[in-house]
Amino acid sequence: MTKQIRYLSLALILISPVLLTVSIAQPARDNDYDRAVQMTGPFGGDVTAMAIDPRSADRIWIGASDGQIFRSTDGGKGWTQMRPGVKATGSAVTVLLLDGEKPGVIYVGMKPLLDLNEEASGGGVFVSEDDGQSWSLLEGMRGRSVRAMNQSTKDPNVMAVAARDGVYYTTDRGKTWKRITPTNDPELKGFHSVAIDPRDANVIYVGTHHLPWKTTDAGKTWKRAASKERGMIDDSDIFAIHIDQSNPDNVLMSACSGIYRSRDSSETWTKLQGIPYTSRRTHVIYQHPTRPQVIFAGTTEGLWVSTDGGKPDSWRRMTSQRTVINAVAVHPDRPERILLGVDDVGIMVSVDSGESYEASNAGFINRQVRAVVADKAERGRVYAGVIFDRANGGLFVSEDGGAVWRQSTNGMGARDVYSIYQSDSNPATIYAGTNSGLFRSDDRGRNWAQVKKAQVKAAAKSRKASKLEKDTLVDLQNQVFAIMPFTPIFSAPNSGKGDSQPAPAQPTTSGWMVASTWNGLFITEDEKKGWREIKFAKALNRTGGNAAAQIKVNAVVTNQKLPGAIFVGTDEGLFVSRDNGVGFQHLALPEAARRIRVVVCDPRDPETIYVGAAAGFFRSTDGGRSWESRGGGMPQGGNIGAIAVGASNPDELYLSDESRGVLYHSKDRGTNWEKVDISHAPSLKLWALASDPFDGKRIYAGSFSGGVYVMNQK
Repeated sequence: MTKQIRYLSLALILISPVLLTVSIAQPARDNDYDRAVQMTGPFGGDVTAMAIDPRSADRIWIGASDGQIFRSTDGGKGWTQMRPGVKATGSAVTVLLLDGEKPGVIYVGMKPLLDLNEEASGGGVFVSEDDGQSWSLLEGMRGRSVRAMNQSTKDPNVMAVAARDGVYYTTDRGKTWKRITPTNDPELKGFHSVAIDPRDANVIYVGTHHLPWKTTDAGKTWKRAASKERGMIDDSDIFAIHIDQSNPDNVLMSACSGIYRSRDSSETWTKLQGIPYTSRRTHVIYQHPTRPQVIFAGTTEGLWVSTDGGKPDSWRRMTSQRTVINAVAVHPDRPERILLGVDDVGIMVSVDSGESYEASNAGFINRQVRAVVADKAERGRVYAGVIFDRANGGLFVSEDGGAVWRQSTNGMGARDVYSIYQSDSNPATIYAGTNSGLFRSDDRGRNWAQVKKAQVKAAAKSRKASKLEKDTLVDLQNQVFAIMPFTPIFSAPNSGKGDSQPAPAQPTTSGWMVASTWNGLFITEDEKKGWREIKFAKALNRTGGNAAAQIKVNAVVTNQKLPGAIFVGTDEGLFVSRDNGVGFQHLALPEAARRIRVVVCDPRDPETIYVGAAAGFFRSTDGGRSWESRGGGMPQGGNIGAIAVGASNPDELYLSDESRGVLYHSKDRGTNWEKVDISHAPSLKLWALASDPFDGKRIYAGSFSGGVYVMNQK
């Protein structure tokens, strides 16, 4: 299942003041900064493929949507990531196939994560001959977007692959391949599924986006295997094919129009009734290996099971309707144990023939953690925000430094959590920015309530309203990508001149905050009164700028030692307001650093600003008037995804470079850097970094697909 991240777009004007740029030139250091990197959870995520060793019921393999492969040797109770794994960045596992004849030989089919059209690149078929310890790409399938793969029972040297651009066939276990479907055929295209008749390796069924096809001569000729006249609705997109191994004349196929069965090798078809129309997008059809009358249908609305050969009144849904089933597996030696590979949850196991299921994910992690925060007052307490896992995601809490995680969404419901902020004045108060507004907890994340405007009583309207109250105040809706405290200024400095020295601010309460959302930037002095939009177009028009351009906002940050200041990092550079968001200026960095991904301010020094760009790291020590690039020990360029300042020692910086898969550490505010190799981590894209305030040798990282990493200096 492809999960895409949406970005916020705002209208800003580009203003270019004078620029002074220098490099931080210091001798590079060769030694890596020695840290132990641990994947700690939260457990679960998307399982896209699964296979059980035919020789051992306890050996199970699963593949994930980020290309990682995990193995269990205890029947699914615990999982171990296979390292180094398949090197196919940006690909998802679609098929796991254990060789039916050779122990220890495993085939993996992969497709690009963004497999949207014929131009999509990536994917292929990989093989391991040492039980998953190492992998190699089968050259004939390089770059093929693999949807399905099957090995012949009659002749294990024969395999067939359904890829986006055709069906491929090998007679030597993948050493050589040939395409056996015609190119540019107006009908035989859009392949989803494939199955080989166990009696004859030349007989192959393939499912396309318009009916199934069949060859009896290994692809020399093809014929449609179904039609309306033969019992299958013409507009049928064939997702899965299952051939009864004990009686291969029996063939099951799932389509967008329902589930069909043929008892005569596809000459005629009968539609199986009993599954609701909404559940007919069936990813997998599976027949119990020792109880052939039991048929499993894994759909986008749960698992359906028939215990009577698919008769209309025999189907029951055995899981939640919200469960998306991608794989089903049963071993003949354990007929009562059923394993499901599903989206969001991970692995679900039943030991009572499917009457009940429990998640079993210890060691399996495929989570997008967008935010991670270490509690500033309670040792070992860490918060993580998970996105794109629906009811199984949201806010997670660890009370032991990341060793164990528990979901904590009471009152929040099924939400994606993009941002987390812990109040400075009251550490028990936590804010979570979600895909559906802002939530607040006053007991360190145990219970949540949505932040909404309070109803204003008529008697209260008589008092004089503040400037903020005079504007339209709203509740935050949709995605809240960042939430942070803000110190306002009531006598603004000379905005637009790059001078970071503010006029003295009047004493204020601590209720001011700034939020970055899908709908724009917002500011509040009291969350109970609502939020005012910071209107870039209006602010910039006052200075005569052109506000027509839509600019993608990637980062927003404030500094409580710099009243009135709001820094905004965009695809068109870095902007700053020094008057509570009324006006903005463009801080000029080098042209190569135009795409700003992260902005961080030194908590002690309002003049020091750190910027991570798609072209590297930059630092200003004079409020943005001039900039230094890189630092000793860091190569030129890089794609900086996250920066964190040491909680106990702000001279320490941590920085992730996605282009090199490296984490850097500096002890002198970015003048010199030491490298931490994270190349063996499942995901090198880090959304967030957080320093442990009680342990200067420990940092936490929220990753794109590997959950939370805990890194301790050895």
